[in-house]
Amino acid sequence: MRHEAVSQLIDLGRLSEDCVPPALADAETAWTILHRGRVAWDDLATRLSRDDLASLIRGLIHYNRASGPAALGGSVSPVIRLYSAHTSRFPEDEPSLTGWIVANRVNPYEPFGTMKCNDAPTFAAHLARRSARRAKSSENDLLEAARQREAAGRRRDVASTRLAAAVRRGDRSAVEALLAEGANPEKALNGASLVELAVANGRDAVAELLRERGIR
Repeated sequence: MRHEAVSQLIDLGRLSEDCVPPALADAETAWTILHRGRVAWDDLATRLSRDDLASLIRGLIHYNRASGPAALGGSVSPVIRLYSAHTSRFPEDEPSLTGWIVANRVNPYEPFGTMKCNDAPTFAAHLARRSARRAKSSENDLLEAARQREAAGRRRDVASTRLAAAVRRGDRSAVEALLAEGANPEKALNGASLVELAVANGRDAVAELLRERGIR
């Protein structure tokens, strides 16, 4: 048996006016009916006729406009599920229904279930904008990764430049830190031996460290 609130919402959708149906007049009762299993939305979405399903969606939005944007629960609004079913069952009606919802909703999650790219006038436009947004995000991720690689390369170049000076003064801790930062021993002295530099300056501990790291 259809819940009384559903019948009243369908009638409200046909009347196309903002008001609260009698069955939903009490806010707590309304929340229980709409969100706690009193209405089997998925079952309704498959059983209702084309006109009744569209009228129910419109009725819910009119109710939401009259009672406040929080009444249908944001991202858990039954409008989202009913719209998805209507779009699947009656795709030829989708553009006009989508345009009406976007123009009249007070819940920004309706009808697509997201606040991203949610001002599209049709479902196809929503999908296209979402794909473009994701592509742009991927492009930005690639650009950021490239910037990070460049920054890391600059840090390694600086570390390489400082490595020879650290070897020359016998600063073992600095040598270890610079190597950890990615310093390239081959660039430190333009290919000359860092071990020979350490030995020539009496920095035997640093020379031993370099040998242990396989650096000539």
